[in-house]
Amino acid sequence: MIQASPRLPKSGNNSRRLFDNSPAKGLWLLNVSPVARNVADMTRTAFMTALAALFLTLPAAAEAACIAEFKAKQDNPLRLQHGEMQVSSCDRSAATEEVRARLAQQGWILLKIVALKG
Repeated sequence: MIQASPRLPKSGNNSRRLFDNSPAKGLWLLNVSPVARNVADMTRTAFMTALAALFLTLPAAAEAACIAEFKAKQDNPLRLQHGEMQVSSCDRSAATEEVRARLAQQGWILLKIVALKG
């Protein structure tokens, strides 16, 4: 018959272990799980793509505006003006109407559109 071994006396070193061999859990506070990391990468990629598309279309929008060079006058006393104004269209008739309306607000009469630049 096998006898049970006698119990060893307790020593003062019976507290909790100082090491932990259990597998590490994901750091949910920092969102470093593989799924969260992939979503963050996809979001960053989509944002950067949209930002690049915006910067590529800005020069095209800037080219749509033209500069109209014009001559205008005011009566009593007669004053002449030669200037440039940014207009929304490069079409001569549309630019003429836009410049005429904007100059009329300031009391000027459009004489001629000299050139359209842009």
